[in-house]
Amino acid sequence: MKSFAFLLLAFLIVTTSLGQSLLKADRRYQPLTLEDAVRHLQKLHSDSLKQCIVSQTEEEFTAGAHFGLGMWMRNNWGLWRGGPLAKHFNTLGVYHPDDMSGIILTTYYRALRQQDWQLDQQVQRYQAYWQAAAAHEQRWKNDPVYRAPLQAQQDSAEQAHNRQQLEMEKMALPPGAYLRVYIDYQCGLLSLGEHTLLEGEVVQWVGNDIDMKITRYVDARKTGRVNRCNAVTNDTVRLRWHQNYSQARP
Repeated sequence: MKSFAFLLLAFLIVTTSLGQSLLKADRRYQPLTLEDAVRHLQKLHSDSLKQCIVSQTEEEFTAGAHFGLGMWMRNNWGLWRGGPLAKHFNTLGVYHPDDMSGIILTTYYRALRQQDWQLDQQVQRYQAYWQAAAAHEQRWKNDPVYRAPLQAQQDSAEQAHNRQQLEMEKMALPPGAYLRVYIDYQCGLLSLGEHTLLEGEVVQWVGNDIDMKITRYVDARKTGRVNRCNAVTNDTVRLRWHQNYSQARP
């Protein structure tokens, strides 16, 4: 537990200090190569900050810095805009800005630890990822046997997520909870997706749907049309899950 707390504290110190250090740096400088980028980061950061970085594992540092230092590099060193550093990475066979910043972070960490950069292996890992992604997309489009079990897994995960979301919504909207809902007031050939506002309270959940007792038709002129088009019985209307409703005060 203590070691986890230490790592968490170290992560917070590193990410905060990185941001503060970079804000004070000369933002106009644009590294031209990976080596130049590593040298510039070494120049920017204090010895104490470097020591804090190497106190983490490589995975902890690169993951924690992806949205801090990594984002700063992507935005300010032209990695999204195809600047000189991005073009340098293109010559290495690396084309996505996230991959570029990942290589810079990994290489910077290894440089601080005086380790071999293993640049070829880093590049090959990202290339292998994109090759596998392209192969997957191709098989997904053209191979039903390959796609079927993966689609089943996705559908199962989505259904589980929907069930969890529904249970949370049921807890948030028990019987008696007040709602505001926009509902169709035209039907049949005249239906143009026009809505009017109702207010009411939850009577019960029926599967995924809500029975709501209407307490107020905000535009009373549309009462008859609302009732006809939505099968309102005894001022009770059934709302489909994810219909445009929200909680309201009585």
